[in-house]
Amino acid sequence: MIDLSGISVPIVTPFEEDRIAYHLLSENLQFLKDYDLKGIILLGSSGEGAALSDRERIEFVETAIKNISGDKQIIIGSAFHSTRQTIDFLIFGKESGAHAALVLPAFYYKNQMSPPALKKFYFAVADESGLPIIVYHLPQVTGLTFSADLVVELAQHPQIIGIKDSSANIIFQQQIIATTPEQFQVLTGSAGTLVPSLNAGAAGGIVAFANISPKMCIEIYNRIQNGNLKSAQQLQLKIVKLNSLVTAVHGIAGLKYAMGKAGLYPGDPRSPLQPLSDEAKKLIDEELKKLELI
Repeated sequence: MIDLSGISVPIVTPFEEDRIAYHLLSENLQFLKDYDLKGIILLGSSGEGAALSDRERIEFVETAIKNISGDKQIIIGSAFHSTRQTIDFLIFGKESGAHAALVLPAFYYKNQMSPPALKKFYFAVADESGLPIIVYHLPQVTGLTFSADLVVELAQHPQIIGIKDSSANIIFQQQIIATTPEQFQVLTGSAGTLVPSLNAGAAGGIVAFANISPKMCIEIYNRIQNGNLKSAQQLQLKIVKLNSLVTAVHGIAGLKYAMGKAGLYPGDPRSPLQPLSDEAKKLIDEELKKLELI
């Protein structure tokens, strides 16, 4: 089974004039090689995967995998609205070198996505794709809130190895940790909940903030593993405001702006996403300075 413990980063897709800038992607991946990250997620929410064409997704995966260091797990994101599309894309991902898949539910027809329908979807994907599956719980985007009972059922499948929970619901995470098999791995989807999630028994996190400062995210994880809860909490509190600004408040535009200020190469958000206002930039700059990232 793939060990997901640690910090993984859902990389951004850099755009210039609304086209993927592969030279910038290469620069960002080169930067991440120097950090003890567990995995690299391609085409996740932070990667604007939903904004790419089928051809672009294929090109992006093929190009990124060539530039990812061999010590990193490669996890391919999937956000399709049919079982067949999902399976076909993940078969391509496996053939291209991905180690696992992060799979959103097929949520376009969300009113018909009952727990039995979701179970059937995930089981079919796990049976036929050939990749270990990480369930992606993102209710603020999909409109689908999973119950702990559903996750327990999904965890019975040997190829469904974990869940990324981006709901920020620590009680939900605790319920899953308490009721799923020991080998089923819970990952928090926000740097803002790293300490409470890890302290509750989560295996790690897939966090957008690691695009800006992988060092701080890894340090929080290491402090928890070493039993230094108080110092982990102190670092958690330092990053919580900036994390909120570059995720919940300003989204992709905020994340990319902060990355650029920190010396990375994120490019622009893809239209129709808009650049930040000057006021938003000022708020992010203030937090970056506090953390000595600029």
